[in-house]
Amino acid sequence: MVASWSKYADKTNDNNLSPRKLFGPGLPMTKWRAAHPDGDPIKWQRIEVEGAWLLRFHGGPFLIDQFDNPHSHEVYGHGYQSVVGGYPALAYMVSLTKAYKGGAEVQGDFTIFTIDTPHWVPRTAVRPRAVGDRFSHGYLGVKDLGDPEFDKLFHVQADDEGFARALLSPSAREMLKQSELARHLGFVFEGTTLSTWNRGAASYKTWVDDYPSMMVDYLVRIIGSTPAELWRGER
Repeated sequence: MVASWSKYADKTNDNNLSPRKLFGPGLPMTKWRAAHPDGDPIKWQRIEVEGAWLLRFHGGPFLIDQFDNPHSHEVYGHGYQSVVGGYPALAYMVSLTKAYKGGAEVQGDFTIFTIDTPHWVPRTAVRPRAVGDRFSHGYLGVKDLGDPEFDKLFHVQADDEGFARALLSPSAREMLKQSELARHLGFVFEGTTLSTWNRGAASYKTWVDDYPSMMVDYLVRIIGSTPAELWRGER
């Protein structure tokens, strides 16, 4: 039986980064391509996806009771896998629905990007701060990290506040403050994965080109900015 992750519901954690905020002059995709003039350095292999892939990730667009209803989501028929920076990586598409009496309402299509972490860590979610966050830090919220600029920009939730504070070290906070993607895209460390996502990304024409590569590289840079000692030990 799949456990309910309703306690982590966060309706502001949508990651709705539109193409116009990705592909214009000076924006993330344009910068990525300029930094890789010889083309996408990551080789993706197309594979068939399984419903179990959803279990890699319990956050972001997966809202209240999504995992209590086996008919509330659909994984698309294919995805892509690779190894990026030494980390096994997956990219796949999901359509979420919420059942109502008399029918079902589509909540949206999402693309999930996820890499395997060196070993298990407590769940830690970071997203851009929303207006309402000044009144509530949410479930298991981590309050001020002692970095006023970071605290103003980001909202943190965690199972283990001590671990979250160690994970979000000065180097990690600085990387996130300087990252344009971090201003728009929340991410979640959970178990042995680090994941991010984007609403509607399945429709991008660059899906099989460098768009997933940029997103997974973003995850690799996040984990690379955290203290190495946190990743010692066995999975």
